[in-house]
Amino acid sequence: LDLSLTATGFFLLRADGTHKAFEINTRPGEYASLVKRVGAIAGKIIEEMAGEDVRLVLMEDFFVGRHFAGPAISLAALGTIVRDRLLASGYPYIALPPASIKKFESGSGASKKGNMVKCVFKNHAFDTASDNIADACAAAYFCKGYADWLNGAAAFHKYQLDVLKGIRAAIDNPPEK
Repeated sequence: LDLSLTATGFFLLRADGTHKAFEINTRPGEYASLVKRVGAIAGKIIEEMAGEDVRLVLMEDFFVGRHFAGPAISLAALGTIVRDRLLASGYPYIALPPASIKKFESGSGASKKGNMVKCVFKNHAFDTASDNIADACAAAYFCKGYADWLNGAAAFHKYQLDVLKGIRAAIDNPPEK
C-alpha cells in the first residue's frame, strides 16, 4: 500500500503471479469529515482484500518531516485507521519508511517517483503511469522478498540484503481470537 489522502496506491501480488492494482482517489469535499474520508479509504482497502489469500501487507510508514501539522495529522489518521482495519480484518502488516522500499526496489533510498515507475517495469514487467501504483507494486514485491528472506531465501542483490538486514520494525499481527 502507498497511503495517501488523495491517491492511495494499491497492489496485491498473488502467489500465481497475477495481481490487482489501482488507485483510491478522494477529495476533501466529498466527505463530511477527515474521519469519514480515511474510513472510506481504509474500507476500500479491506473490501479489495476480501477473499484473497493475504499473508502480509506492507505499507509505507507515514512521513511527517516536511509536512505542516494539519497534513501530518491527516496522514497519521489515515495510517492509524488503515492499521486498525487491517488487524480487525485479520491481516498482519509491517510499516516501513519509504526510503527502505525505494532502496529495495531501485538500489537508492532517494529514488524519485519517475524512477520507481521505471524500476517496477524493469524488475517486474509491470507497466503503470501512476507513481502511487508503482510505489504500491514495489511495496508488494518488498513484502514478498521479506517473507522469502525470513524463510531462508538468499537470491537478493546486496542492496536488497542491506535493507532486509536493517529492518527494525516487527510484523504487527492480529490479536488471537
